Amino acid sequence: MPYGLVGEEIGILVPRDKDDLGKKLTSFTVTEVLTTIDRAWAAKAPYSDKYNSSRYVLTVIMEGCGITKSAAGKLLEDWLINGILAVKEYDSHSKSKGLKVELWPG
Repeated sequence: MPYGLVGEEIGILVPRDKDDLGKKLTSFTVTEVLTTIDRAWAAKAPYSDKYNSSRYVLTVIMEGCGITKSAAGKLLEDWLINGILAVKEYDSHSKSKGLKVELWPG
């Protein structure tokens, strides 16, 4: 420090990503969320990956994993890219689509 202040300590601000404020993801929490999504698919009322849908899946991910909206969005994107979730047609008559679990953790 300038002016010869030896041994003095000061606090500094350290940037922190607010996405890490949620509880740590575990295979249990991820499995619970995926089970919820899978049950909705089986009931022919699947969640959607579209933000303007009344069945938007982001709330399920946020609440189930205890993470922020931003983190849930990144997780959803990752699951879609890696094939854990897929957008599939669940009603051939109306051509309606929804999220289906394709891969399970573990």
